Amino acid sequence: MSRAVRVGTWNVREGLPDRSCAPEDRPAAMREFAKLVNEAAVDVLAVQEMDFDPAGRSMVRDTLRSATALEHVYAEPLSPSAYLPGHRSGLAIASRVPVLAHGLDLLPNPRLRNGPGPAGMVSYDKGLIAGTVRCADQDGAAGLTVVSLHALPFRRFGRQPEEPEFSRIWQALADLLHNYRDGPLVVAGDFNTRHRALVLDAAERSLSRAIGDLPTHRGQPTDDVLYTDELVQRAEPQVIRNFSDHGLFVVELARR
Repeated sequence: MSRAVRVGTWNVREGLPDRSCAPEDRPAAMREFAKLVNEAAVDVLAVQEMDFDPAGRSMVRDTLRSATALEHVYAEPLSPSAYLPGHRSGLAIASRVPVLAHGLDLLPNPRLRNGPGPAGMVSYDKGLIAGTVRCADQDGAAGLTVVSLHALPFRRFGRQPEEPEFSRIWQALADLLHNYRDGPLVVAGDFNTRHRALVLDAAERSLSRAIGDLPTHRGQPTDDVLYTDELVQRAEPQVIRNFSDHGLFVVELARR
């Protein structure tokens, strides 16, 4: 990884356009999805809310493999779909080069509820997957470990992520990240808060944030790419608007 690597993170809303729950809207969204990934020249993409149908098929995964240079896709289902009964939503890491998968880890679920009875929304499991990618020009150097993260949407339950009750969630995240203490690390995903200190203050390794104050979702910088001291950011990051309710966030990183 002596050359610069373009890292992206994107909550793709299960391939459905913002405010749509209609599967027939997916094909047009997937054409835009492939176009933007290719135009942004992304090398590694962390995906949140990847779609999985009841048979485990995924239109987002198929599109990455067939219509972009990111043919190596490691994906895991995480929770029930918020949009389509019987479907699931998950996480993925897509790369130009093979991904050594490290598995899925769940964060503590506080079982929040929004509204009474069975009709009320209950907090789904959230968590992360990790994978290591190694570029051909590394000459024995440690590969880049990439985490794709999806945190709990506290706001949907009228709660704040910095409430003391939830400190155990952020500490659990920090403990999971400590498993990747060797070599450069990137933590990319939907943090569902602009308060990145909740992660940075708990993490044992020093992490820098790439997003600054660029809004990625409903006017807030909720998505981000965090990176360790072995890496340096090159050029200005991009937020690319699209069919989803989250922007595609892309940053260029290189080894120091």
